[in-house]
Amino acid sequence: MSRKGIGIGLLAAGTLCMLGGIVSIGWGITKMIDSFRTIATFEAPGAVTFSVSEPGTVTLWHDYQTLHGGTTIEHPSNLPSGFSFELIDPVRGMRPMSSTSNATMSSGSTSRIAVGSFDTPDAGDYEIRIQGPEPRIFSITEGGSMAGLGGFFGGMGFGMVGGFLGFILLIAGVVVLVTGKRQAPPQRA
Repeated sequence: MSRKGIGIGLLAAGTLCMLGGIVSIGWGITKMIDSFRTIATFEAPGAVTFSVSEPGTVTLWHDYQTLHGGTTIEHPSNLPSGFSFELIDPVRGMRPMSSTSNATMSSGSTSRIAVGSFDTPDAGDYEIRIQGPEPRIFSITEGGSMAGLGGFFGGMGFGMVGGFLGFILLIAGVVVLVTGKRQAPPQRA
């Protein structure tokens, strides 16, 4: 293969690596944003039906400071004893709730703390039923409370490696093309 062919190949590989890095970073950011997108908010004791677009995990949050139905709600972040949580899978029946890391999240006028997560083995509709001694506001997000951060850091890591490798390949391609075989100056007789 000629030097010109090698240089062009290095430039193409570098460009593809950099584009892959950019896509990876975009995926990581999207994953993080999607993991905090609320798919349902409701008052409990009570129940709500919600839909998930793909199998995975949903996280149940206690919205201890929020605006709900035009009213400002402020409660302690810890739930009082006596609350029970059930996820009803239309195919498999009741699903158990997993414990969480007590992750917290604040956005605008809403502050929340993770109560637990449920596995949702299929895309479709599910129902959460909550019993408790007093009214509280809850919300549901798709993904585990830490899944968004894992996706973000994974996407950023792959993006940085892809970008760095692409940059090195681009420099190598330019060097190969610039230092290609040049014609020797004419000899004097």
